[in-house]
Amino acid sequence: MKQLDMVYLMKVALHVKDMNDIQNIEMINKKCGIAINSLKVNPWFTSERDINKFCNIFNPPTCNCNLLPVDESVLMKVENIRNYELGSFCRTLKIVNANNQFDPQYRKMTEEEKERMAKIIQKVESMTCFSNIVKEMMEVVVQNMKKGIKIRINEICAEQFDEIFDKMKIEESMYPSEMIIYGRINNNWIKARENKNIIIICETRGLIEQESEISIPKGITIYSSNILLVKPNNETNIKFVRSPSDSLFSNVKVNVFSQPRFNDMPSVTVSIEDIINEENRKKVYKILDDLYVNSILFTPPNQQTTRNSTNSLQNKIPQLPEYIKYICLQARMPNLIIDDKQLEYLEVGVCNSIIELKSINNLKKLKLHGVNEIKINQMNEEQEITTTNNRKYWKDIQENIGTFPNLEELQLSYCSNLNISLISNKLRSVKVVECRDCQINIKSDCIERVKLERNKQTQFKLSTNKSSNICIKECKKFTLEIESDNEQNIEILRGSQINVKSKCPINKLIIVESYEVSIRGNEKCNTMKVIESIIKEIDSKPKRIIFKLIKEYIKVPLKEAEEIYIVSMKDYIFEELFDKCKKLCIDECENCQFIINKNQIKEMKITKCKNTEITGKLDNIEEIITIDNEECNIPETKKVIKEDTEIIEINNTNKDIEIETDKTHIIIRNIHERNIKIKSNINSDVTIENCKNITLEGEYEHYGTIQFINCKSNKETGFNNQDNRSTIGYARSISINKCENIDFEIYGTKKLLEVIDSKVRISVRSCSHNKLSIDTIHIENSELYNFDSYLSCNKAILNNSTGVNEIIHQCEEELIMKRINETQFMLDHFLKKVEMEECSGIDIKDDVKGKEVKMIRCHNMKIIDTSNSINQIECDNIEVITEQQNRMMGGFGMMGGFPHNNMPMRGFGGGNNIPMGGFIPDNMPMGEDLEIDSVFSEESNDDE
Repeated sequence: MKQLDMVYLMKVALHVKDMNDIQNIEMINKKCGIAINSLKVNPWFTSERDINKFCNIFNPPTCNCNLLPVDESVLMKVENIRNYELGSFCRTLKIVNANNQFDPQYRKMTEEEKERMAKIIQKVESMTCFSNIVKEMMEVVVQNMKKGIKIRINEICAEQFDEIFDKMKIEESMYPSEMIIYGRINNNWIKARENKNIIIICETRGLIEQESEISIPKGITIYSSNILLVKPNNETNIKFVRSPSDSLFSNVKVNVFSQPRFNDMPSVTVSIEDIINEENRKKVYKILDDLYVNSILFTPPNQQTTRNSTNSLQNKIPQLPEYIKYICLQARMPNLIIDDKQLEYLEVGVCNSIIELKSINNLKKLKLHGVNEIKINQMNEEQEITTTNNRKYWKDIQENIGTFPNLEELQLSYCSNLNISLISNKLRSVKVVECRDCQINIKSDCIERVKLERNKQTQFKLSTNKSSNICIKECKKFTLEIESDNEQNIEILRGSQINVKSKCPINKLIIVESYEVSIRGNEKCNTMKVIESIIKEIDSKPKRIIFKLIKEYIKVPLKEAEEIYIVSMKDYIFEELFDKCKKLCIDECENCQFIINKNQIKEMKITKCKNTEITGKLDNIEEIITIDNEECNIPETKKVIKEDTEIIEINNTNKDIEIETDKTHIIIRNIHERNIKIKSNINSDVTIENCKNITLEGEYEHYGTIQFINCKSNKETGFNNQDNRSTIGYARSISINKCENIDFEIYGTKKLLEVIDSKVRISVRSCSHNKLSIDTIHIENSELYNFDSYLSCNKAILNNSTGVNEIIHQCEEELIMKRINETQFMLDHFLKKVEMEECSGIDIKDDVKGKEVKMIRCHNMKIIDTSNSINQIECDNIEVITEQQNRMMGGFGMMGGFPHNNMPMRGFGGGNNIPMGGFIPDNMPMGEDLEIDSVFSEESNDDE
């Protein structure tokens, strides 16, 4: 086997994923070690932590930031910087007005900050700017940028850059050698510059309505996935490309919002009027052929065309080329006829319209958005599907049934008064979202998943001979009718007035936070789990039952159940309900009584109960597990177990982890790149430790204490992908220790929320939109990227942490702060006690009159105290505004523009943390196969 030369070893090293791989390569042999130590730039890591570590160990002359917020200490010691994201510097800026920190006009740079930033910019070879930054930052960039720098930027920042550049009269030779602007192509401020490569990426659908609006000077190149038919005398240089365009000119994907895509397939955007117009259609088809695309996004015509040519737009879509398999229509047309035999994917977003589909034999995926009526070609002998599933109600709707021989996926959203019936023996997935007053009838023997979300006054009928998973989420006045010979899994989540008519056996029935639920029909049911819900009527007789916090248990038949879990119930008497029960678990119940009349129970578990009594015929009990009970009457037996823990270690499978358990404590260790689902029959304690890039799905689960210890996630995964977050429905306490870049979404906690030595994002949600309450919040040595909360607390303990302003504002009784610096906030009107130690640069915008305030070794602070009640110990430079001073200044409202007391201050992260949000232009789809020379492209051999 031939060994790689040193230069090729170095090329391989540039593309490893993380520092673990680097360390493994370095230890292979001496040659590999030399190759790693000879690199002149760090590899393309996806975590700033790995970049920091590599640069600190190997000291390369160039740092490739890969658009990540690399530590400033690393940037200061390298000679060159590549792929620097300008917005990352915003995180270090001081806040002038905490209530308006999202607006750049309320942020100001100090001279020290300008000096630090200038030292960084002087080293930057390539950078991006897609954040709403402070104007002073752009001035620093213009004054200190390297000659030949290459920049990718959105149009707002680009206009600001050009304005400052011209105003300062900088030499034209200092203008960036390459300026890539994402935005519109009808801006009159853009001008060509001699010997400079200026590129505009038009990536946003609908930016241009008329050809005449294209006013880009000669010499500037436009790359567009929007097909624009310019006039022959127009000298604008437009190059049409396919989507997506994230990594065009670079293997670093820019962080811009993208327009709708066809599962990342190459596509282009075309105006519907250019397809309907015969002359323009030929030009469009020529461009499509040159681009080798197979998908098209049709956009609406401009307003003038719509007003003058409404009748002409009521025709069918012309026959498209055979290679076009996927189309999406966003045009507003009252009547739309589609007759393309080759289509496999069709998405229609035409509100309040009638859609007629013909020649649909090859259609595999259908998405309808806002459609009121759909006409489908009638079933004929060639299309007829044979099925063994003959149901009564299908005989009533035979006239309106449409047959889709190859349809695999159906999605309906925002439809109203839609009546649709279809048959497809290949249909696997159905999703119905935000529909109202609709009747939907589906018949398929291959159905696997049905998602019904936020629908109102809608009826859904399903006929199938396959076991499927049906989820009804946040629906109101919704009816589900299902007919099948096989068992079905049904979930009802946060709904009201849900009526299920089940003409089939049920495997799992889960009802969470739902009210007025009726389950009628077949009595067969294996498992029923009810959490915080009210069941109006039920015919099912489950063999296994889990109750958590339900209010009206008596309406649910328990006598047939062999396994029963009663969790978090209070002040109830359970009698004559356990006739066939063999296993009884009671968890976190208080002041309850269980009377057992028949001697059937063999296994019993009693955990974390208070003042609970179990009496009756208990002679057959073989095993009792009893843990952490207080003042409970527990039956005596020979075998008593007081430990009940399940430990899950790393495994070699690529599958996600799904656990259903009644263990009191679950420990998950050393799991990487997995999605974890823990379905707890009781309120289990959960510990997740030493895991990487994992997510916990527990939005609808109730737990005991949850601990995350030493868990990490790649920043790209943790923050840019909304589907990649850990959700916790309800927990008694939550502890996060030594975790990084994890996005937590919490729906309820009672005793403690603790974050120690971590950098995380936390959102606390309330399904009822009422503020939640917790006893204690403890944040220590941590950075909260965002604390967005409906959560108030009785006590807050904050130590050496940032991003805690929202917690301070929501604290209602006792606030303890230590080493909190450079921030300003408002206090809750009901707060009683404030203690600050070693704090500096704090500006409290409320009058602390009536509050017990203690300050120890604090410096440079400003506070309003009209009652002269502050206790200061070893403090200096504390500005206390007394009642007389406050009256002379016109009251509190004159000091900072804040309204009185309890103004909500949601969504900001505090001291040194600001989101890098603001305007970001939509991402234009472009070709993946274009190769254009740029410093943003892969590093040259000099990097080795």
